Amino acid sequence: PVRAEMEKLLQLTMKRMQLPTGVKHTKEALAAGILGTTYNMFPTLFHLVASLQRGNRPFAVIFRSFGADHENIKTEWNAFCELRHPVFSSLIEDLGPMDGSVAGMPDRRIHGLHTMYRDAQGPLLILHTFTNGPPENTWDSWAKQKPKAKSDTRNGREYIHKVLKAKTMEGVDKLRKWTRDFLLSQGTTAIKDDWAWWQYNGEQAIAGKLMCLIGGKMPTQQLFYDDNIDHDDARIVDCRDSDGKVIPSSKSLNKFCAKVNPVEALLDDDYFYRKLLHSQGDHLDVGASLMGLQKQLTDAEEEKGLLTRQLAAINSQLKNLTEENRRMKLQRRIVIHDEGELQTVLAKGGIDLASFEKGGYRSLADLYAEIDSGHCWLEFNDQNQIVRVIDMLFLTITFGE
Repeated sequence: PVRAEMEKLLQLTMKRMQLPTGVKHTKEALAAGILGTTYNMFPTLFHLVASLQRGNRPFAVIFRSFGADHENIKTEWNAFCELRHPVFSSLIEDLGPMDGSVAGMPDRRIHGLHTMYRDAQGPLLILHTFTNGPPENTWDSWAKQKPKAKSDTRNGREYIHKVLKAKTMEGVDKLRKWTRDFLLSQGTTAIKDDWAWWQYNGEQAIAGKLMCLIGGKMPTQQLFYDDNIDHDDARIVDCRDSDGKVIPSSKSLNKFCAKVNPVEALLDDDYFYRKLLHSQGDHLDVGASLMGLQKQLTDAEEEKGLLTRQLAAINSQLKNLTEENRRMKLQRRIVIHDEGELQTVLAKGGIDLASFEKGGYRSLADLYAEIDSGHCWLEFNDQNQIVRVIDMLFLTITFGE
């Protein structure tokens, strides 16, 4: 029964990720930066923004990511604001575009991308610049090196000031003021955060994505959504008060930092809004902007209760399966410490090293990079042959539309 329920939940989640049939590969989707068959961003985000705008609530949005997907986010988000999004612009169509052309409606498009750099001297925001350091020696590559660096040798500030010559905001206090001014502008922007610094510091919250609470007399609510936030540890978010002091997880969680469950976020269009209401200690009495919410909750109460019980059973089963899977992996996995050791292991296993980088095959260095990043590993199969393993690959085959 648990396996059957897991299959149902998986199928439902995958279905919710899919673009409507009439939208896939259309010119409207391509123009909005949606190149595949699934959504780039959680639908609940668009529903949140539409609800806030419909309720005339002043707000701003700042996308934060360690990755390099900011341009894709910018393209799709701006299509939404300009009523060109083939799916979600209908949520605000009656209100008009959020591009500054409608009186009383701010321009919520993304106009610039920024980069956060962190080191022992403090945080530094590089304005209107998207960078990961020198292309030949990126900051992320510094954090991935083996053995781990004993000190920060990136010299990022010199690169920022002398090579990029970019405008910056340095220090927690200036960043807090920049955040305040931006939030009050009711705009939208995106920041590439410093994964290297977070990784170098053991993935601790104090070195994560910096969130400066703006404080002041004007009542505001800041909320950071992230699926890497733990139930008892902000982990990836460095939350600071208006004086720059660290806010412990015991006080920041659920109030300033909201853990996102990706499955629940995909299944519930109002998921982000519920998180916002929960952070304010207000779940139902929220005014006209949520008149339809109570009816939805009442209608779905029984179904959600059943889903909760099913999820509890699934989580228990997943825990057992994960432990068993981990045990099996450790028995067969081949430990690789560096590229030289990889070359030795492959040679002893009868692998033709000369075939790498020939006939369209990738290099040995590429294989080691995948192993080192955790994207794959090597193990012995039942015939004692070396095989490359990729964890959790879902393949969906469809015929027609």
